[in-house]
Amino acid sequence: MSWTDRCSICGGYLHATKSVSYDHILPSSKGGTGELENAQLVHPFCNTGLKGDTYPDVQA
Repeated sequence: MSWTDRCSICGGYLHATKSVSYDHILPSSKGGTGELENAQLVHPFCNTGLKGDTYPDVQA
């Protein structure tokens, strides 16, 4: 896993002291775990608002 200063969903910059959301790459409902290898940092809006549009096969 490589942590970055960009949102994994939209590619926009993340600000460490403002809202950042932890996201499961493979949702737990589809067998994903809470392990670091299944994690990505995203904007909270991207995690809840865009994820279903960007990844229609993934349930946010």
